Amino acid sequence: MPAIPSLTGLAAEKVGELVDNDELPISSAIKLSGKASNQVLAVLYDNCGDLNERTWKTIYLSGIFAPSVLDLSGVPIGWSDLAARQNGTYTRFKLGHRHWTEKEEEVVSEAALLFRVLNETSWDHLTSLDWSGRRRLKWYSAATMLSSFPSLTTLNVANQQVPSRALTKIASHCPQLKHLNISETGIQHIGPLERLEHLEVLIMHTLDVKSGVEALQSLRKLRVLDVSASKMAHTIPAMFVAEQSRNGPSPWPELRSIDIGGLELPPEAVRAIMRAHPKLGEILTIYNAASVEMENRDQRPGLKVLNKMDLLKRYLALDRSEFLLAILESMYTTSHLLTPEHRYDLLKICLKVSRKYAKVDEMLLEISIRLTVELWPYVTRTLSDVELRRTVGMLLDVAERFISDYDVLYPIWTAMVDDLETYGIRFELIASLAAIKIVHKRCQQQPDQLNIDERHLMNMLANMDKYVGSNGTEIVLCYLRLFETLTNTYTHLLDRLARDGLRVFEKVLVRIFLDEECQRRALRLMLKLITYRCEVQGDGVLMTDQLYYDLTYLMVHDMNSHEGLTLSYLSVHTLLATFGRPNMWESPVSIRTTDQHIIGLLSEYPDSNQMGNFPDEHMRCVERYLEERNFGSRVMFALWNVLMGLKTVPGFNDRYEASRVKQLVEEIAHGIIELDEATEEIVKMARKVVDVARCDF
Repeated sequence: MPAIPSLTGLAAEKVGELVDNDELPISSAIKLSGKASNQVLAVLYDNCGDLNERTWKTIYLSGIFAPSVLDLSGVPIGWSDLAARQNGTYTRFKLGHRHWTEKEEEVVSEAALLFRVLNETSWDHLTSLDWSGRRRLKWYSAATMLSSFPSLTTLNVANQQVPSRALTKIASHCPQLKHLNISETGIQHIGPLERLEHLEVLIMHTLDVKSGVEALQSLRKLRVLDVSASKMAHTIPAMFVAEQSRNGPSPWPELRSIDIGGLELPPEAVRAIMRAHPKLGEILTIYNAASVEMENRDQRPGLKVLNKMDLLKRYLALDRSEFLLAILESMYTTSHLLTPEHRYDLLKICLKVSRKYAKVDEMLLEISIRLTVELWPYVTRTLSDVELRRTVGMLLDVAERFISDYDVLYPIWTAMVDDLETYGIRFELIASLAAIKIVHKRCQQQPDQLNIDERHLMNMLANMDKYVGSNGTEIVLCYLRLFETLTNTYTHLLDRLARDGLRVFEKVLVRIFLDEECQRRALRLMLKLITYRCEVQGDGVLMTDQLYYDLTYLMVHDMNSHEGLTLSYLSVHTLLATFGRPNMWESPVSIRTTDQHIIGLLSEYPDSNQMGNFPDEHMRCVERYLEERNFGSRVMFALWNVLMGLKTVPGFNDRYEASRVKQLVEEIAHGIIELDEATEEIVKMARKVVDVARCDF
């Protein structure tokens, strides 16, 4: 058999040259794969006119198509129009909606485009339609399109929002159906199924069926039935047992496989199923039914009572992602029924699936992660230290590296935080670090959807305190960044953080003294929380000499940088808020240090160009100091120097009225004169200040 020509790896320009030179291969099929597939297909369409003029019967996109199969799940909807017009012999058609947008207006336009494609193309030979996927299409209108497929025998609408009334249209337009998958569609009434007398395979796992179950007894040709994780599953064994008690015939004499996963079948139910169906080859369940299998091995050597856990391992080894996806989805709603051993086995399988398919299959990655989060509360307390570290490390490594959907990520982090009180000391650095990064990204991108309460906050503080004690600089820095975001976004957490966070942030200043960024971020948080306690809570902060020394040392450090200026003036604002409050300072040493530090901040300011970034902060400093009137002459002259520096800032006179500035200068001068320490020389200088102010301002 000759090899199928391939255009894989060729740029669109090269394909255009082949078209111009009439050098395209003549074959019944053509292969396209790689990132340039769409561009190449556009070149073929634009330059070859009607593709039916060539002998291609199949276009292979990404190398996943078989002869007479058109699978468009991996390409934009626009190419569905292109490819559908060019053939009349396809027998299978797959429209996966993974790449369809969920925006309402675009869904409507895509549906309209599909209508046009179907109306302008002959689908008389189409026998298989795969319309599954997590992206939704409005089925009240889509179901009417089924009349375009008179030969349809296979239909898959799993994971679509299909109303129960649409099942009536399916049965009416497609009476020849042999294979039907309506899993996770929301259908509640299955009565119309009785019209599908040719049905051989019926898949409807995870359905909340409320009526019409008796219609299943009309499907006499049924060979495969999957009702796993459905509320109606318990009625199936009961149906068999009832028929056996009446010695009646089996409703499905041709049944070969039945999946009732989610039920713990008693032996009598299994025996009833076996006796009623001599052709039955396998019973699938999520439970280990080895005892039942051994008991009946002599009677039915060919019967397999299969555990889905074994199937998962088998399909993982065989790299059958489509089967893995189907089984994991069916187990998602029944995981709580598993035994502890099976839960841990399933958790390990999910992690292996996540790592293996992280960059390959987005849907498989999503369901494996979601199932992992679902299993987490059941397995953490049964794992050893080694197993826990390995499990958490694998999970968060996959989450951080491959997942961009924070709706998937956030439950992972929440699960970690919820168990932190019990297992916090057992988490490896990688687990905590990845979890912090996950929630920090969520805080920044979707703060309104993030629910962090005080319990979460205290857990984070406790965990950060542990790493501060061990000088875990990297993770402490991540925590500090997270707390900055939290204080800016969630003001309801400030009360608790101001009460319990200062002690932890002070430890950062003392213990991680070599990391400037840690120091600076801790300082910024401390200043913000101190100010909050003084101005909002009104109770002040008892500041020790050591703490005040640490604060003042860091506040004057690196004054020439923009970051240093910001911190410095935030520091002045904080000191102004705290100074003079009762019980604020423990000793007069702190008060003397305050004077010295403020002189350093206000007198030794950078050049006027840098200072111009913060004129409002400077003016507030001056005004608030004058309100206190509890400073020495050096501080008063420092305030004067600030005003003299401000007048050189471009636009200062436009922003502040001259009369207000003159008033401040006079208040400074009179304040100096009234000082007890005022000597004759100081008084002369003060009067000179007033004279200069009257001329210069």
